[in-house]
Amino acid sequence: MALNVAAPIVVISVALGETKTLDGLPLFAAQLATSAGILFFATSFRRTRFLGEPERYLEMSAPFAIIAAVVVLEGHAGAWAVPALLVYFAAITAGQLGLARLVRTAVADRAHDLATVTAAINAHCPPGGTVRLAANSDEMQKYFMTEPWSFVRYWSYEKPFAGFHVRDAFDPFPILKTAVVEAAIRSYGATYCLMATGDSGAALFAGDHAWRARLSVLAETPTYRLYAVADAVT
Repeated sequence: MALNVAAPIVVISVALGETKTLDGLPLFAAQLATSAGILFFATSFRRTRFLGEPERYLEMSAPFAIIAAVVVLEGHAGAWAVPALLVYFAAITAGQLGLARLVRTAVADRAHDLATVTAAINAHCPPGGTVRLAANSDEMQKYFMTEPWSFVRYWSYEKPFAGFHVRDAFDPFPILKTAVVEAAIRSYGATYCLMATGDSGAALFAGDHAWRARLSVLAETPTYRLYAVADAVT
């Protein structure tokens, strides 16, 4: 949507008075696209975000913006402008298809990781045991909420979590500091902990040998490490 040049063309044309000769459907399309552009700008500020997501206005008006842009371009730039616009959109579409393929590959890798973590926890947890999963990434943890487990997570930023306020808990957001995760394991009795690697998460309880001895690595990839916490499974 950010690469859709039709909406800016229409808004600029309206501002310059280039749409005065339009009527019928092109005029309606130009008016609707301009209104959507104004709403996009107006809702792009923090104080106005309650009115809706800005990009939704552009998405809704995109077909109308294209109609109006084609008419405006043809009338002021000549017949070559329309084929040029079509070539541009074809190129963008091809790029989006390539990007979709890359995303599909990444999602497939993530699905494999999720299945590995789930299988490792279910295999380790004894019958009737409790899975209480902590993690240093709330975004990563959400993928497992279809499982019948309990979760140790910072669910309300208005209240302290394991003694930490939100301004002291993340580094950077949304990754919880290792000290916060360690405090959560102690305070809330997490039985498993999933740590995104590439940060201090790999050194969980590095300064506490007693707690470190209670950890065992169940699964590990270049992106995460899954721990079981001994004597905490209930």
